[in-house]
Amino acid sequence: MSSQPGSPRTHQGEAEDSLSPLPRGARQPGQPGTQSSPSNDQSQYASYPSSTTNQLLRPLHDVGGSYGAEKEFHNAACSVDQFKDFRPNHGFRKFLYGNGGWTPWPLKPLFWIPYILILIGLAVTLEVMLSVSNKRNGWAVAGDITDPKDWLHYAVILPPAFVAAAIVAVWASTDIEIKKLQPYVDLVHGDSLAKRSLLLDYTRSNNFVSWIQAFYNKHFLVGGATLLVLISLVFQPLASALVSVRVVWENEGSLTTHQQQALGLNQNADFNDLTSFLTAAGYASSSILYDLGDIPFVLGPYTVAPFKTPEITSNGTATANTTAIKTSTNCYVAPVNMDNSTGNGNWLNTATHNQCTKTFNVSKVATSLFGTNVTDCDPNSPEGQASPQFKPVLFWFFTYEAPVSASATICYPSFTLLDVSATVDLHTNNLTSVTEIGPFTPGVSKFSENAANVTSMNGKPYNGIQFNITTTDPFVFARRDATAIQLPSAAFQLAKQDPAGFHASFDHGNFTRWTDQVYSTYLKLIAKQIYFLPIDAPVDAEIKTLQNRAFLSAPAVHILSTAFFLVALGSFIIHFLHYHDRKDLILRHEPGTLASAIYVGADTPFAKLIANRENDDQVRDALKAARFRLDPIRNKVIMDGDENYAATDNLGPLPPTKMSRADSLVAKLSGHGDRHSRRWSQIPPGTVLRVPETGSPINGSPPVSPNRSGSVPASPR
Repeated sequence: MSSQPGSPRTHQGEAEDSLSPLPRGARQPGQPGTQSSPSNDQSQYASYPSSTTNQLLRPLHDVGGSYGAEKEFHNAACSVDQFKDFRPNHGFRKFLYGNGGWTPWPLKPLFWIPYILILIGLAVTLEVMLSVSNKRNGWAVAGDITDPKDWLHYAVILPPAFVAAAIVAVWASTDIEIKKLQPYVDLVHGDSLAKRSLLLDYTRSNNFVSWIQAFYNKHFLVGGATLLVLISLVFQPLASALVSVRVVWENEGSLTTHQQQALGLNQNADFNDLTSFLTAAGYASSSILYDLGDIPFVLGPYTVAPFKTPEITSNGTATANTTAIKTSTNCYVAPVNMDNSTGNGNWLNTATHNQCTKTFNVSKVATSLFGTNVTDCDPNSPEGQASPQFKPVLFWFFTYEAPVSASATICYPSFTLLDVSATVDLHTNNLTSVTEIGPFTPGVSKFSENAANVTSMNGKPYNGIQFNITTTDPFVFARRDATAIQLPSAAFQLAKQDPAGFHASFDHGNFTRWTDQVYSTYLKLIAKQIYFLPIDAPVDAEIKTLQNRAFLSAPAVHILSTAFFLVALGSFIIHFLHYHDRKDLILRHEPGTLASAIYVGADTPFAKLIANRENDDQVRDALKAARFRLDPIRNKVIMDGDENYAATDNLGPLPPTKMSRADSLVAKLSGHGDRHSRRWSQIPPGTVLRVPETGSPINGSPPVSPNRSGSVPASPR
C-alpha cells in the first residue's frame, strides 16, 4: 500500500500491549491498521510552514520488536546513498566511514590517517638518508647542482619542493574545511550565539590573524589547525635547502705503481763536475726571490723518494709509503768583531759561534759586499774533525753605507732519514702532505738495499759550498765559485726588498732568516740529486679523487623532520578531537553554496527575523541576543524562543557515565565548558531512516518481523 504525501506509513499486525516504553519526546504510536493524526506527527520536531522542501522527514509510528524500540522516518527528499551507514553505534566502522551525513574528504579518517603516516614516514626517511649520506660521504653527481644553468640543479631542488608544497596544500585544505564546518559544529552543540555560528566565517580572514580570532572565540581546534598551516610554511624553503654539493675526497682504493728512486749516494758525472750543485743553487735563488714554490716530491724540509703517479685521473691524489730525507740548516746569528785598525777602508771581521769561527777581510771595492766560506772549528769537536765538504758554513754580509755594518750567519747542516707516507697531487706531481711513520732502518725499511753509503754519513750532508775537487777543469772551479756566490746573493736581494729597509736586516739579524730560507731550499734540491738512486720496484698507492658529491644538510633535515613530526602529531590530535566534536553533526548537503544557505534558514522564524535587514549591522543587532541550534534531522536553524526549540533536544542531559574522556576534552577545547550544560542537537538513539517506497532501513538493517501470532514481539523492559 502506498502512503499519501504528508501521511504516515502503517504496518499490520502490531501488538497494542507489547510496546516498549517510549523515549522522551516520542509520540504514542497509532492503532494497528489506522493512520496517526498529523498533529501527533508534527509534535516531535519543529513545525515549519508547509512546502515541498519542508517534507524532508515525516515521522512514522513507532513499533516495538525484537530489535528494540525504533523511531522510523521516511526520507522524501534525500537519496539512499546520502544516508549510507547512518545508524549510530557502529564502532570503528562508524569512525572510518562517518555517521551517514556529508563529511569533507580531508576530515575522513581514510584520508587523514594515510596523510599522518606519510608525514611520519617522510620524517624518518629524512633522518635515515642523512645518516646514510654521512656514512657514505654523500652521493656522486655528474654536474653542479648549485649552478642555475645546469639542468641537474632543478632535477635535485624541485622534487623536494613539490612534495613539501603538496603536504602544505593538503593540510591547508583540511584547515579550510574545519573552518567551514565550525558554525555548524557550534550550532549542533546547541544554545549557540550568532557571533559564534551564523555570523562566523574564518575562511575570509588571513591565517596570520584567524588563529587569534579562533582562540578568542575559544574554538581551539580551529586555531590549532591554522597554527599548523603556519608551521607548514617552513616546509618548502627547508625542502629546497636539503641538498648541497661539496667538493670532497673520495677513496678509490689501492693501485700498484712503480717506485722510481730509493736511498743511495748518487755520485754521477753531474755530482763530480758540480753541475748538480750549481743548478740547485740557481733554482734556490730564483725560488726565494720569485716565490716559485717547491719542485715535485719536495715539501717543507722533506725530500721524498719519487714514485710514478697513476694516470687514471688528473683530479686527485696518490698516497704511498716511501722514504724521505728531512734536511735542517741549523743557522744561527754569529756575532762579528769588526776591526778597522789598518785604515784605508779595510776591515778585518771575525765571526764566532760556539766552537767555530771565521775571519773575513773586506776592502772598499763596492758599497756592499757578501760571501760564503766554511768555518774553522775546534779540532777536537765533531765539526773540526769533519772534511771541508761537511764543515759548517759561514754566510757574511758587509756594507759601507753609514753606519758601516756587518752581519754573519753560521749554519750547521744535517739530515734525518725517515719512513714516510707521502701524498702527491696527480696533476702537478707536487707533494700535498708528508706524514712521518718512523726513522729509516736499514734492512727493515722499504727500498733500503743501496742506502748504506747514505746512512754511513751519520746525518752530515754535503754543505754544497766546499768541494773535494780532483780535476783541473777550470769550468768546475767556475761552477764552485758561482755556487758560492749565488746563495748569499739571493739573501742579499731579500734584504734589499725588506719593507723595514736594508739596514734593518743588519740591526735585527734578518740576514739569518733570509740565509736560512735560501740555504734550506738549496740543501733539499741537493738531496734530491745526490742521495737517491734510480730503481724500478712496485709500490702500492692509495688513490683519492676530488668529486662533486651531494650531501643532505643536517640542520635542514633535523628542522624539517621535527616540523613533520609536529604537524603529524598536531594533525592526529586535531582530527581525533574534531571527530568527537562533530559526531552529532549529520549534514545532508555540502555547506558553502547559496542553495545550502537558503536550505538551512528558509521558512524558519530565524529567516523572518533577518528579513528586510539592509546591512550587516542591522543583521547583527537582530541576532546578537538570540541563541540558535541545528535541527539534527532537517538541518534547519532554530532560534531560542521558538515553540519547537526544545523539541530538538536529545533525551535530556546526557548522564555523566556516557561522556567519554575525549568528549570531555573536546568540550573544553571547543569552548563549551561541560557538555551537559548545553542542550545538544542529537538524533535520538535507535532512530532508523527508511526508504519511502519500500520502508526498508537505509543502512540495510533487517526489518522488524511479526511473530507467528501476527504481532510484533515486544522488546524487553
